[in-house]
Amino acid sequence: MEKKKTESKVKTKVKKEDKKFTDLEGNVIKKEKVEKKKKQDVFKEHIKKYRKLYSLIVIAIVLVAILTSIIIGIKNFVINKKYKIYEEDMEAYGFAMLYNNQSPKSSEKVTRLEMVKIILSSIYNSNEVRSIGFGPQGTFDGDEWATTAEAFGLVEKGYITNETYDKEATLKEAVMTYLNARSNLLEMPISSTVESKFRNLQSYTELERRYINDAAENGLIDNTRKKINLNSKMFKGEFNKLVVRFVQKYNTLAPEGDEIVTKKESKPSNYDIYPYILYSVSKEAYEYKGINEGGVDYKSPKETYKYDKDYYSQMEYRAEYYYNTILNIDYRNVNRNEFLEKTDRYLRFDYKEKINKYLDYVKEHKVIIEGKAKVQLPVFYLDGIRFRARLKLDFEIKNADTNINLLLGDQSRQNEVTYEKKVYTIYIDAPMGTTMASKALMLDMEPIIDMMVSNIEAKTLNKF
Repeated sequence: MEKKKTESKVKTKVKKEDKKFTDLEGNVIKKEKVEKKKKQDVFKEHIKKYRKLYSLIVIAIVLVAILTSIIIGIKNFVINKKYKIYEEDMEAYGFAMLYNNQSPKSSEKVTRLEMVKIILSSIYNSNEVRSIGFGPQGTFDGDEWATTAEAFGLVEKGYITNETYDKEATLKEAVMTYLNARSNLLEMPISSTVESKFRNLQSYTELERRYINDAAENGLIDNTRKKINLNSKMFKGEFNKLVVRFVQKYNTLAPEGDEIVTKKESKPSNYDIYPYILYSVSKEAYEYKGINEGGVDYKSPKETYKYDKDYYSQMEYRAEYYYNTILNIDYRNVNRNEFLEKTDRYLRFDYKEKINKYLDYVKEHKVIIEGKAKVQLPVFYLDGIRFRARLKLDFEIKNADTNINLLLGDQSRQNEVTYEKKVYTIYIDAPMGTTMASKALMLDMEPIIDMMVSNIEAKTLNKF
């Protein structure tokens, strides 16, 4: 009996091992292939059974991705729209160039180095650190800005290093850096007589509160009863707003004592071609059409300012120096050598022969002229070939026994210039440029009548 059971088990085992799988044509199929096919069939059956569920999951994932994209798009649109006016000002003032991508787009972030570069540039109104601080140190690209900021006490030593220069900055760091710059460079200490309204003000340290209260009191940041979050990574929109408010509040773009016009109704009709408008300059001075305006290679004052703002200080001083010299001459006491030295100092080419000829003419016709020249900032543009600076000339012909060719440069014209009045107020766009030997801005000597923009008819009639 026991033997039969054993034989039965053996036979069963053999039968199972000998079992073969065949296809429809009777060909033997390996067991592994059959098992694989079974699994595939099970998977297909599973997919078929739960197709709707998986379709819904895929649709949900796509919808979430689309919704996320829409939310980010809406957020960026709102940010960009909210801060659009500050983007435009950053472009006009030339500060956008100091962003790595030269774009002031509000929804982008700001690095530590970008922040420091723009703050220094806005304080000194210069895009060249060489004119305000130290040269390259060779550690990383732009390290001279970081070195200058440290030396001037704007940031702590080590705030910007080879490892952190491209780290994203916070609004708190920007506010504190700006107020340090105002204190150390503009000599306006950090202080506040009023505590700001922010609900969470006490969550900041005593030192941080001092900076926040000062910034809020002076309108650099909005003073509201909402919570203020200065520790998050800063968007360019927030920083642009801070920069524009600072330069307008403390007039770092305008000459000392001047003020930038911010109200649209107080601006001239063509204000959009200028980087800024000053209260000290009349609307008419801005509205005269520039020489070759709209011509090939012409660059508006806004375009010129963006790239060549570092010429402004020397342009203003040299133009006023030269034209104040030629508008104040008296045949009774004019010193030839002194007059030659003063006029020749900032002229681009050699005009000594013409100047000597004019001085002889002054003595011969007993010419006495008194006047004043004033550059009309920021009317400085490229006429396609040369830079032009607009000046207001106020002068009076006190004495002369002729009314022909009374100002320096008149005699170089083919036609004589006739002065029919004694007292004049005119606007000219004086030409200037650089030489091969120097990047310094120098003037070209031309007849005033040919540079006039305020009385175009005079050029045709050859008389005022």
